[in-house]
Amino acid sequence: MRLEIIRVFLTLVVAVCFFKQTLAAPATLIPPSKKGDQHFSDTQSEVDHKNSLQVSDTPVGKESGMPVIYKSRYNTNRLFLGYGLGIYDPEGNSEKLYSFGYVHPFTDKIGNMMELSIATQGLKYFGWDLGFKFSPRTFESYYRPYYKLGIQAAYYPSDWLANIINFKRYFLRLSVGLGNIANSNDRYSFDLAAAVGLTGLHYEALIIFPMPWD
Repeated sequence: MRLEIIRVFLTLVVAVCFFKQTLAAPATLIPPSKKGDQHFSDTQSEVDHKNSLQVSDTPVGKESGMPVIYKSRYNTNRLFLGYGLGIYDPEGNSEKLYSFGYVHPFTDKIGNMMELSIATQGLKYFGWDLGFKFSPRTFESYYRPYYKLGIQAAYYPSDWLANIINFKRYFLRLSVGLGNIANSNDRYSFDLAAAVGLTGLHYEALIIFPMPWD
C-alpha cells in the first residue's frame, strides 16, 4: 500500500513538472517592422530594466542609484512538510497524520495566484488541493501574509477511479499563512489550514520550503 502511494505521488509530480516545461517552451518572435523599430527598442529597454530589478540575487550597489531588490522564491515550485489532525476518512474516524507534498504556482508573479499541491498524508492517503491565494494590498508587509481558498481531495490508492465519484473524499479548504518567514527572501513560508467535508473537519500546519537544488 505504501509503495503504491509513493509511486502515484511521484508520477503526479513528474507529470506537473513536464506540463510546466511544455508551457514554458520559448515562442517564436516576429521581427518588428521598420516603423516600429524605435518603439520596440524603447520597450525592450524598459523590460530589460524591470527584469534586472526582479531577478537580482544580491542587492544593487548604491552607486547605480537603483533600489535594493532581491530575487523572490514566492512564485516557484516548492516542497512542504505538514501535520494534520482530524477527519480524512470517509467513515468519520479522527486521525493524526504527517504529510509531505509539492506546490506548483500557476504564475510567475508575486501576489494573487492559483496554486496546485500534490501530497501524501501519512503514507495512507494521496491527494491534491487546488486553491486561489490572495495577498491583499492592505496586508502588505515584510512577512507577506495571505489567505487561500480551495478544494482538497484525500484518496485511497486502492480505490482508484471510485475515489473521484465519492464526495466524501473532498473538502473545502481555507488557509492563512505568512509568505516570508525567518528573513528568508520568500523561500520559507508557514501555512495554517482548516478543511471541512461531508464527514467532518481536519486541521493542518505546513512548513513550505524550496527545492534542495534551488
